[in-house]
Amino acid sequence: MNRKSQIKSLPSRLPEEELEVIVQAYRDGKIEHRDSIIACHLRLAATIANRITKEQAYRGDDAEGEAFLYLIIAVEEARTALQDNNITPYIIKAIRRGIRDFILTDKIVHTSATTARRGVEFKEVEDSDAAIISIEAKQEKPTLEFEEAITLAVHNEDERRIIDLKREGFTGDKIGEILGITEGRVSQLASPIKERFFRIYA
Repeated sequence: MNRKSQIKSLPSRLPEEELEVIVQAYRDGKIEHRDSIIACHLRLAATIANRITKEQAYRGDDAEGEAFLYLIIAVEEARTALQDNNITPYIIKAIRRGIRDFILTDKIVHTSATTARRGVEFKEVEDSDAAIISIEAKQEKPTLEFEEAITLAVHNEDERRIIDLKREGFTGDKIGEILGITEGRVSQLASPIKERFFRIYA
């Protein structure tokens, strides 16, 4: 059975109204609903893992295991952390964060030519002795995998703003001016984003 068939064989999500009732009961202390909430998100967890590691098949099984682990953790935490019964976005965020951390700490690094084939260029530009990152999606519309890799490569709001401004075409000195930091600091913040991006998107 291939991976897609395996994923399809997993339980699917419950209708939204039914799920909300179960989540409310779970938040009210009826712990017996925990397994039902986990079960109905298994397919979602496997789908997220499969999507993120689509171009890195060798990570598929491990990433899926991480997805299931963080699904369980998220459901456990949600009982007290949620402010409402909308549990699915909370689960999605936890799973993506868990797989991101798994990929970034995985010691096996494979490289390939897929980045070049997709028409995506990730290069350093020398600008006033400060290297800055240039991410250029040459496709008319960046792929889902590209956008997912960008999301996973960015770890904080400063990094997000740098990437957003860079994709809008701003140079390193202009980004520094907008953010109120030096061009050298822009380069310093951009460097680890590049490393993470290649590890995820290679």
